[in-house]
Amino acid sequence: MPIYYYDFNEETRKVDIDIKSDKTEYKPGDEVNLTIKTTNNNKPIKTFVNISVVNEAVFAVQEDSTEIVSTIYQDPEYPIYTYSSYFDFISKEPDGFGGGGGDTRGNFGDTAYFDTVYTDSNGVANVKFKLPDNVTTYRVTVHSANEDVYVGVNKIDITSKLDFFIQSTEPRNVKTTDDLVLNATSIASEQYNVKYQFTIEELNKTLEAEETTNSITTVNFGKLDYGTYHVVIRGSGNNQEDAITYPINIIESAQEVKKYTKININETPEIKPTKNPIVLEIYNRNMEKYIDYIDFIENTLTERLDTQIAYNEIQKIRTKYYGSSNNQVNINMAKYRDTKNYTDYLKNLENANTDIVLTALIQYYAKDYISGLNIDPFINDDNNLFEQYLLASANKKTVLTDLLQLKEEKDIENYNKLLVTLSLEFLGDYQNAKDLYNQIELNSEEKEEYKSITAIIETFINKENSSKIIDELISNSPEDEYLRFAILSFFQNNETDISNEEEIKIISSNINETIKLNGMTVKTYVVNNKELDTIKFETNSNDIIVRYYYQTLLENIESENVSEDISIKITGNLKKNSTIYLQINCNDTEAKELRIALPNSLRLANTENLKGYWIMNNAIDYISVYKQKGYSSIKIPLIVTLDGNYKFENIVNNQNGIYHISNSLDLDIK
Repeated sequence: MPIYYYDFNEETRKVDIDIKSDKTEYKPGDEVNLTIKTTNNNKPIKTFVNISVVNEAVFAVQEDSTEIVSTIYQDPEYPIYTYSSYFDFISKEPDGFGGGGGDTRGNFGDTAYFDTVYTDSNGVANVKFKLPDNVTTYRVTVHSANEDVYVGVNKIDITSKLDFFIQSTEPRNVKTTDDLVLNATSIASEQYNVKYQFTIEELNKTLEAEETTNSITTVNFGKLDYGTYHVVIRGSGNNQEDAITYPINIIESAQEVKKYTKININETPEIKPTKNPIVLEIYNRNMEKYIDYIDFIENTLTERLDTQIAYNEIQKIRTKYYGSSNNQVNINMAKYRDTKNYTDYLKNLENANTDIVLTALIQYYAKDYISGLNIDPFINDDNNLFEQYLLASANKKTVLTDLLQLKEEKDIENYNKLLVTLSLEFLGDYQNAKDLYNQIELNSEEKEEYKSITAIIETFINKENSSKIIDELISNSPEDEYLRFAILSFFQNNETDISNEEEIKIISSNINETIKLNGMTVKTYVVNNKELDTIKFETNSNDIIVRYYYQTLLENIESENVSEDISIKITGNLKKNSTIYLQINCNDTEAKELRIALPNSLRLANTENLKGYWIMNNAIDYISVYKQKGYSSIKIPLIVTLDGNYKFENIVNNQNGIYHISNSLDLDIK
């Protein structure tokens, strides 16, 4: 495969993009007409333009750092949320989502439009799209690029406004043991009373409330059975009205220990459930290796940088296969960065030494985390030259000629030959990489020491052997610092294409449903069978695998892999808007990473003055803390946001497949 490098003056190749909308302000659900004109030196130019229209609130969470020149062949990515962007009523003033005008609004997607079109000979393209039901500002971003590498970018804002509208924060992690408390507020420029009706359609039940505009009101529906419910909230006042709707899932447990049982349905065509509900995962047997690797990365998250980056990257892969993902962890890259001689290298732990190979692997497989760092591979002569070339190759520097010369050198160590091989692969010269790799003769000690680098190399040229090496590392060296990049490389280079569609029928007393599997997908199906009747499977395929686990509170799981040896208690006044403390005692366990699923009534408070731990992740549905050495107990501040009765679930620590859990707590908040 030939390698091409482009060198051009950015200014002479710049495309100027003019974006005009048909109106300056819109209402939720309105149609938007955009006219896009592309020119170069004031002359029309034909070019592809990629248009994205995204809720500005998304960029408050993650700014778009795409550089069109450096990522000319890469589509920009934006996080997409199911309904409205999350915010906390307690910590900030409401800034507006939802609809108005009396119609029920339920489409709160953050991405209003995303497509690529081609401008005509006059450099003009027109697009139309309908806005979601959000009241917000949208950022319209247009990237352009054509076959002659003329590129450009421009942005404008469009606003979706209403004089009166309702907004509501969806309850999260509502369990069958919790009260369902719904909230709403009406946003208006004037203050007046608003009458609310909160309805749960499946229950045919409505609760009423009254509150002034720009103030929060809540209603308590008590405890609900497991399932999905649809909420409609209506508000009216001062001759204005609005209504919004969204679904709520009532679950058994937010702290799932996925104790899987796998069956071959051709040999075991039925399950006799012992608990409720039961979660089924259905997939083609060719997916088994991919699922095993996803499970491994998700179950080995620690404070190490490689595990955190791999965890986040595997969520993108999980979304592709499962259609959904877990929340990503928040990584403080400053902790893993070391600046020497005006360049930045990364390290796997805060107090560890810098690792150029690690930096190169992150650059190649997860380059978003390198953004903003000043990395010059050849700034320091004290570093291993071959590691520097690996970093340069991961950064797509023009070093191919140098690498081909190094390939012909006879007196270099096997480790450095492996680095040259991987560098050639990073630059796409697979034939020369394969030729060099086949010449390397590793002794038994070198095979073990460089096994993870060998695994990465093999993912480019030999899928079966790379999988074999990865499996050996998972079994014998799960802590290897490059192993997870070998897995990411396996996913990147060796996706199996399963083109045929297969069917499986699920049958029970209240179910008779056919599930279709299309290619590399995992179908998740939740069975809520109150009578615990037998679940049967029917299929003509010999390649379908079913695995299942019970979605239940951890304290209800009977397993030798679950040990209750952590204790928790709440101190402080359990009263709405007060600050309380969660006291965690790890006793004699070696617990480090602790996963905490907060009930819907609690939020994490200010954590500026942490003692004995740091926050690894602060997601909407759970927080993850890392307990530092020397501390057997830690205290976490929480804010009480809602009244009612709630279950504080068991805290979880996973160590080598053993789940160390705490007691649970029943909360009665006045």
